[in-house]
Amino acid sequence: MSEAMPQLTGAPQPAASPGSVVQPRRPMRWGLVIVIVVIAGCIAAAVIYGRRLLQGSAAGSAIPTFQVEFGTVQVTAYAKGTLQGGQADRLTAPSIGGDRPRISFMLPAGSEVKPGDVVVRFDTGQEEFKLAQAENAAAQAAANVAAAEDQAKAQDIENAYSLQHARSEVQLAAIAVRKNPLLPKLDANNNLLVLRSARAELAQWEQDVSKQRASGQGLIAIQQAAEDKAKAQAAAAGGYIAAMTLRATRAGYVAVESNPRGSGVFYRGMAVKPFQVGDQVSAGAVVAQIPNLGQLQVQAKLSEAGSAYVAQGQAAEVQIEGVPGRVFSARVVRVSGIQQSFFSNNQGATCVLGLEGSDATLRPGMDVQARIVLSTLPHVLWVPAEALFQLNGKPVVYVQHNGAFSPQAVKVIRQGSTRVAISGIPAGTVVALSNPAGAEAETQP
Repeated sequence: MSEAMPQLTGAPQPAASPGSVVQPRRPMRWGLVIVIVVIAGCIAAAVIYGRRLLQGSAAGSAIPTFQVEFGTVQVTAYAKGTLQGGQADRLTAPSIGGDRPRISFMLPAGSEVKPGDVVVRFDTGQEEFKLAQAENAAAQAAANVAAAEDQAKAQDIENAYSLQHARSEVQLAAIAVRKNPLLPKLDANNNLLVLRSARAELAQWEQDVSKQRASGQGLIAIQQAAEDKAKAQAAAAGGYIAAMTLRATRAGYVAVESNPRGSGVFYRGMAVKPFQVGDQVSAGAVVAQIPNLGQLQVQAKLSEAGSAYVAQGQAAEVQIEGVPGRVFSARVVRVSGIQQSFFSNNQGATCVLGLEGSDATLRPGMDVQARIVLSTLPHVLWVPAEALFQLNGKPVVYVQHNGAFSPQAVKVIRQGSTRVAISGIPAGTVVALSNPAGAEAETQP
């Protein structure tokens, strides 16, 4: 008995008859799929945005704030530096005809000196050799002058004898001519010829003597010029030797300058060493200084905030490391603009403060912190410097409203290191002390 075949569910599919066309299946609806994907993406974005809002709200609650105040503001700037002697005497390398002298002796930095003490001495070997050469040349030239003078004197004696002989010949010929009336015509004519010849020879001797005397004087002048030149060279070499010893002009201490050529290889930010024995120095370069200890100064670098308002004559308060609990008065003596050295990456404005009064405990090189009073502004709105930011190149503060912060443009009246006088918002406005906008804004310098 044969096994029964299982029946297939569903309607039977008719067999395709020859020559009939097979109908294609209905295509899938891809538009519906795309709509579903878009809806899912929107839901995900909403979830992420909600999380960010929650995070921003939590961060906003942690941002410190300040209420804008109205009152009197003392705008200040701060500076850090070191104590130095004022109006220092500079010791510079001498000019020795294009050569760069080499240091053979130098007192260490900080050495105490008295007026006249040797601070720096350069190698004088080459100049001493030039001095010896010049002195020898001067001695040889002096001997040549003496020889030329002796030769001129001998020539004068010889010329005097020759002139006297020529004059005697003229006189004898003249006596012979006076006898011509008594002599035959031929002898008389011969006497006239002899007289004429003697006179011509005398005239020639007189010319020759004059030329020889001028020649002798010229030779003497040449030798004297050579002697003067040699003496001048000797004097110059002696002057160079004297100038190659630098002495202190006042009592104080030695401050050795930096030598930018000492390393031989230059790169930005390199440490520049001070001058030392063996260094070659360009003419006119400052090798060392002797500061005036009776007039102390502070060489300081200004903080970026408020540095544009620092001016000569402004008052300052100075605190010196090593003298705790004391505040010294000072005034701004000089202000320099923003500079950047090839040998250092440090840049910024610098100033010199003149210390008013002194103290036996103060020493050059002490670290100093200075507070410079830029101005006192009554009846102004002000905020801490931390509350001022830059947004798109303009000063703004971030004002708090309903738990959120929004930028508000303000006008800066005067800016110091810690406080900024502003206008454009009312007193009592709550502003952020840290940047709530992340990288979108930068703190106002």
